[in-house]
Amino acid sequence: MGVSGSTARRGRLGTVVAAVLVLLATGCAWAQPRFGPERNGFNPLEETIGVENVAQLGLQWQADLGANGGDAIVTDGLVIVAVRGASFTEGAGVVTALDEATGDEVWTVAVPPGTCDDTCFGAETTIASADGLVFVATVVSRGYGTLVALDVHTGDLVRTYATAATAQPAVTGGRLYPVTQAPEGIVMQAWHVGTGTSLWRSEPGTFQPQFWPVAVAGGRVYEAREGLQAYDAAGVEGCSGTPTVCQQLWGALPGSPPAVSGDFVAVGSTVFAAGGCGAPLCAAVWRGQGGGLPAIADGVLYSTNSSTAHLEAYALAGCGAPECAPLWEASAARFGVIAVANGVVYVVDGNDLMTFAAAGCGATACQQLANLDMPATAAYAAEPVVVDGRVFVALDDGTIAAFGLPAPA
Repeated sequence: MGVSGSTARRGRLGTVVAAVLVLLATGCAWAQPRFGPERNGFNPLEETIGVENVAQLGLQWQADLGANGGDAIVTDGLVIVAVRGASFTEGAGVVTALDEATGDEVWTVAVPPGTCDDTCFGAETTIASADGLVFVATVVSRGYGTLVALDVHTGDLVRTYATAATAQPAVTGGRLYPVTQAPEGIVMQAWHVGTGTSLWRSEPGTFQPQFWPVAVAGGRVYEAREGLQAYDAAGVEGCSGTPTVCQQLWGALPGSPPAVSGDFVAVGSTVFAAGGCGAPLCAAVWRGQGGGLPAIADGVLYSTNSSTAHLEAYALAGCGAPECAPLWEASAARFGVIAVANGVVYVVDGNDLMTFAAAGCGATACQQLANLDMPATAAYAAEPVVVDGRVFVALDDGTIAAFGLPAPA
């Protein structure tokens, strides 16, 4: 694909460094959606499920969530799931913690508590975890919601950060980064985890606001309200005033949930230099054909292509040209959600959990390793969470399923 030796070495070094940092920060947890604050969907620590045994996965338990589950994380022996309001028109969001091995309920908390008035709709709930806390963001109406920290073991309220609509938090380095509904519009914001102090925020957007996930890596925060935007995570560079307001360091189009790995940030299969380009608006380093939520592992970017219903794998560093062809592709899903762990690519789409060899098959068209049926007819499923020898998937029938390998004979 025309990747130079020096570029490939830098990519491998960046992957190794990122894996070490993840190990130090998360242990064996999948503590935030898409694994960590980089949002790249890659667990470099999984060693139990691999190419040779993934076809042996079977349903180990299934638990009722009461309503549609979204984000699921695994930490401290618990599977913690964000559950939206009971209907589209009313209801608090719910966070439920289940025993990782059995699926038994450990605690359940409504956030925010109480019932909504006529201006509210069913709460959208998103979560992340670090340092013994679960951070819960809710959107109940355009102006109302919460951002709180709960004790990971008990669900008890530890701290309240905001009483405004907030969503998609990422947490790293003692800072919490959600997208927040400020009085003048939706902003990117940073909070001090321990004190609950607001550290900085961006200027409000001028286009249609979006509550899309935030990615944090390499001292930068990446978000996508108006195309891809990069900010100084520390709130220093490009920042001024009291309270502190930060300007974007650089931006780019298009905008959708970003994923970061080493020197690159990806939006679908459009890849930019994570450090920017020395100008306010940056062009892509290269573009692929896919546009789905990407996963990045070991120097390879994986994305789905809605036009062809294919999973596509690309060299993250590109091919030396503005547009790149896949290293390999496979029939998979139009809008599947991807995760990668221990040499296996997992794609969830509707009623299917599809698995592929991350290294490809030595050809441009590859076949699945296995296709594992979901335990319910689901039109949609959240991202696969691959950790501790299990795969967890929240389904839109209001349940979460855990897949695992058979017990040794």
